[in-house]
Amino acid sequence: MKKIILFTSMLGLVFLSVFAAAKYKPHVYPPDCVGCADCVVECPKRGKAIALVRGKAVINVEECIGCMKCVSVCSYGAVR
Repeated sequence: MKKIILFTSMLGLVFLSVFAAAKYKPHVYPPDCVGCADCVVECPKRGKAIALVRGKAVINVEECIGCMKCVSVCSYGAVR
């Protein structure tokens, strides 16, 4: 997502600044994860962004798009 901001200087000149907004990426708190895989099923990246490893959810932050669906579906609050 890009945000566009207009700045006005003291001389009345308008400056345009475009920057990419940082997206929050969720993380898993392992002690709370029970390995139910609800987050894996809900992920729109189909298991590329989140997967079960040794019975716990693990998020690949490079693949994660930050949609937060895994956070909303986690009944145990392990994905934050």
